[in-house]
Amino acid sequence: MAEAGAGGDGPAVRLAPLRRAVLGSVRPRARPSIGLHLTENAVEFVLALHSHLPYVLNHGRWPHGSDWLCEAALDTYLPLLERLEELTAAGTPTPMTIGFTAVLANQLASPTFTREMDAFFAQRLAACDEAPAALNASGDAALVPLVGFWRSRFSRLQALF
Repeated sequence: MAEAGAGGDGPAVRLAPLRRAVLGSVRPRARPSIGLHLTENAVEFVLALHSHLPYVLNHGRWPHGSDWLCEAALDTYLPLLERLEELTAAGTPTPMTIGFTAVLANQLASPTFTREMDAFFAQRLAACDEAPAALNASGDAALVPLVGFWRSRFSRLQALF
């Protein structure tokens, strides 16, 4: 939602629920020291994401190995892809730029990553199979309904992968 009088380059944008419009636009302002201006036909809003992880494949799994890359894929890249596909299917424009460094792009394209990701999903789903008994035994039976949420999420993202 835009906030009037925010100063800087124009109205401030703060994150809001997806179904709410993002109001306002970034106004051009002179930068006398280097003489740059925003163009007159700037888009209303562009989300730019930059992504990097160091090279972790073939360096074990935990704590600074392939699990790091798999966690990023499971918790960031796949959910983002899922939402972008939903928006595209709904005909909603998504002006977005995602930059991947060469190191990260190389890892994501590697057959080793595919094998590691398959193993990561298998481990997470196995944990879901074991969780109800462990939660009941530890006195945390109230958490058992969460297992279904996580199993569904992991299965859905695995199918997307």
